[in-house]
Amino acid sequence: MKYKVFLSVILALLSFTALLAQEDSYKDLKKGGIPWERLYTGGNVGGAISDFSAYAELSPLLGYRINDAFSVGTGFTFQYFNYKFYDSKNLFYGPRVFARYQFLRFLFAYSEYEHLILKYYSAQYPNGEKATSPNLYIGGGLSSGFENGSGSFVMLLYNLNDNLNNPFRNPTLRFGFTIGLGRR
Repeated sequence: MKYKVFLSVILALLSFTALLAQEDSYKDLKKGGIPWERLYTGGNVGGAISDFSAYAELSPLLGYRINDAFSVGTGFTFQYFNYKFYDSKNLFYGPRVFARYQFLRFLFAYSEYEHLILKYYSAQYPNGEKATSPNLYIGGGLSSGFENGSGSFVMLLYNLNDNLNNPFRNPTLRFGFTIGLGRR
């Protein structure tokens, strides 16, 4: 029940912000073409290797700035873990959608829904054991931006849907970058 209320509030905020930005969006559509100055890409890239384990992550994203403060977007998460000590391999992947509100030039609020598919490979499950983990994150972060819409960020997120299949503990810390696709 609380998730329905939370999602309703997020949708209401999205609708309100879209109404505020309607005039600018209309101008872009009237001119024709894609409003490149409002699009950005980026994501998270990571990895680590040791004598006992290996980890790799690739999480690209594509975002759209509705106005100077509010943006929405989508992405995909791919993570691979190899634990040599336990002779197991884990593969996590799935889509995500997000909303971001920039309060100040360096401070933002963030919410995300991510639906991970988890595959565990081990001697016990040689063909892989499959599970899903729907995750609803809220939090915020710090960003450093540049004139062309590019920058970097660090976020601290809390998963409201922390379940048994969730492979990560609360809170989650993320680092990433964005690249503006058009001139500002």
